[in-house]
Amino acid sequence: MYSKLVVYRSELNSKAISKYKILGILCELILSKELFKKNSDLSIFLKETLLLEFKEYVFASRTSILSRTIKEIPEEKEEKYAIYKNNLLNFVIKNIEIIKKEKNIMEKKEKFLDGWIK
Repeated sequence: MYSKLVVYRSELNSKAISKYKILGILCELILSKELFKKNSDLSIFLKETLLLEFKEYVFASRTSILSRTIKEIPEEKEEKYAIYKNNLLNFVIKNIEIIKKEKNIMEKKEKFLDGWIK
């Protein structure tokens, strides 16, 4: 997932990103079980990044969440896409940092345990 997030970050950093790329990145993020363990976690993500709220029944499956999200977004204006892009970029950067920290912690634990074994 880390490598995908790095690619998303570079795409979102470009000034002229097309709508279909934003929607594609959004689809990948919503369907990711690594980023969102539970469907209820997506509720927070959608509120913070896309300013969208859905009724509880929508969160029964990821495909229904995805379809409702994709249905809502294309109707928005260009200014909203800039906000979505910035919010998605911030989310991706935050998750890259979290994954880096987790990776460093795991490496330190492995080194510590290797010292005990030797």
